[in-house]
Amino acid sequence: MNVSIVGPVKQNASEGKTNPKIFIYKQAFETIGYSVKLFSTTMSKIHVFKLLKNLKQALKFGDTVVLMFGGNACRQLVKFVLFLNKKYKKRIVLAPFGTGPLNPILNNKDNEFVNKFINNLDFSGMKDKKMAKQLKRLDLVVVQNDTLARCFTSFYGLDNVFVLPNIRFSSNNQNNEYKCDGESINVVFISRVVEEKGILDLMDVVNAINKEQHSNKVKLNIYGEKHLNDNQESIFNGYLNDNVSYYGPIPNKEADEVLKKNTIACLPTKYVGEGTPGFLIEALIAGVPLVTSSFTQVNDIIKDGVDSLIFKIGDKDDLKSKLLLLLNNRDMLLELHKNAIQSGKRFAFENNIDTIQKMIEGN
Repeated sequence: MNVSIVGPVKQNASEGKTNPKIFIYKQAFETIGYSVKLFSTTMSKIHVFKLLKNLKQALKFGDTVVLMFGGNACRQLVKFVLFLNKKYKKRIVLAPFGTGPLNPILNNKDNEFVNKFINNLDFSGMKDKKMAKQLKRLDLVVVQNDTLARCFTSFYGLDNVFVLPNIRFSSNNQNNEYKCDGESINVVFISRVVEEKGILDLMDVVNAINKEQHSNKVKLNIYGEKHLNDNQESIFNGYLNDNVSYYGPIPNKEADEVLKKNTIACLPTKYVGEGTPGFLIEALIAGVPLVTSSFTQVNDIIKDGVDSLIFKIGDKDDLKSKLLLLLNNRDMLLELHKNAIQSGKRFAFENNIDTIQKMIEGN
């Protein structure tokens, strides 16, 4: 069976990096036994004919065509693909990044609005009839968790929503060397280094803890590409010291080994609409407990007090209390580690093969 993946596959470094989800899907489909080709939508306006050619080739090749788009591309390209598919009559599956077509609606809205929209299904009278019409014509709309599934189903009035977790290929080497009995605990942050991800809050909290602690220390290891303005850059650099280190970006394939060298993974994001970050999934699979903020979809990923800890979003005092709790309670940390390994299995490729086959082939 042939599968076409259509999305923003970057052709060269000047266009930026391809979303790793595209390559994870490609590897998953090929491992199952499908023949897979990638078709890029990364074109400028002057290359519209090249884009048209790519879409037609994708429809010709694939028995199933998987559309992997962000918010704007969902609005611009889904209807175009559906129009072209009148001739080819292929199975069309939309697997958007993050919140997909909801992103332009939620963009620039405050946290209270986003939380009500996604978690409480309070849409404040908003409608998106044109997008709903297109989504209903698709064979499937694939989202990464039950919270988004409920939101898409209710807001767009869909009956074709399908859940596939943010899958990862788990390492064959379990984290048997997990240690949390030393004087220090190592906390790792792997994400884009932007203020919205809460990195400056995390650095400030770690420095405050270390200033107060005479023996036990927290060491913070930061990985990711920086996107800071001049003022934020100055604050960031001022927070660096012997216990707070920045190592720059790392290749996705090295994240597993980096995680296993740390005691806790932390994502103090301030964006309440955060989706299912791959960093958190990879940490669970590696058996590294999480300390993360209370964004809307966090409970689809972790179990507070069982495999990880959740602090109130944007609350530095609560973040500090959670880190101190683990710093001073190693038995609890070890129990979270054991449970994290079990929780991570939900996201492992090998435990989602049947789900992927249903997504590609239908019932």
